[in-house]
Amino acid sequence: CGATGHPKPKIYWKRQHNLVFPFAPTQHVIQGESLSMSRISKEYRGEYICVADNGIGVPAQAHITLDVLYGPSIVSEEYYHHVMLGQPVTLTCKVFANPEPKVTWYKSTMKLMDGQRIVSK
Repeated sequence: CGATGHPKPKIYWKRQHNLVFPFAPTQHVIQGESLSMSRISKEYRGEYICVADNGIGVPAQAHITLDVLYGPSIVSEEYYHHVMLGQPVTLTCKVFANPEPKVTWYKSTMKLMDGQRIVSK
């Protein structure tokens, strides 16, 4: 992120909503024209803002969105259900991934298809 002006502007980075930087959890602002990050994790996703300010007028800003891709992880709320014969049951698992994955349900090795008795959302 570079900028020109007279006097020469100071350049710094910040995150949208004044979030701290994942790699510097106590900092809301980082000085410099470039922002280098390594060992990217999900917490790094979001909008980064480059600001150039020389004290004259309104500081110039450039917004850059970082989209972090990661494979699916599953969280199940319950691992075992007791259900009376003939009663309905809802099995729930939360899937986190980017991009959003396609979720398929199986009973043993048989793929379950949506129908009158099975609905997946």
